[in-house]
Amino acid sequence: EQVNASIDELRLRESALDKREEEMVQAEQNLEADHERREVEIGRREEKFKHEQESLKQGMVRLQAWSDQLTVKEKRLQSERHQLTLREERLNKFLSSYESAPMTNNGSGDLSMMSEL
Repeated sequence: EQVNASIDELRLRESALDKREEEMVQAEQNLEADHERREVEIGRREEKFKHEQESLKQGMVRLQAWSDQLTVKEKRLQSERHQLTLREERLNKFLSSYESAPMTNNGSGDLSMMSEL
C-alpha cells in the first residue's frame, strides 16, 4: 500500500513536471515570437528611417539648388543696380553740364554731351 502511495506521488510529481515543462516550452515559444515581432518592427522602422533620411537628403539638394539660384539672381540684380547707378550718375552729370552750358543754335544747349550717355 505504501508502495502504491509512493507510485501515485511520483506520478503526480511527474505530471506536475510535465505540466511545468509544457509551460516553459510555451513561454519560450512566446519569447521567440515576441523577439521575431520586435525584429520585424525594428526592420520596418529602419526602412522608414532610411526612406525619411533619403527624402531629407533630396530635400537638402533641392534647397541648395534653390539657394544657389537665388544667389545667382541676387548677384545679377546687384550688377543691374550698379549699372543703373552708373547710368544715373552719367545722366546727372549730363544734366548738370547741360544746364550750365551756353545756349547755341536756336536756344538749344550743346548736345555733344549726349554721347556720354
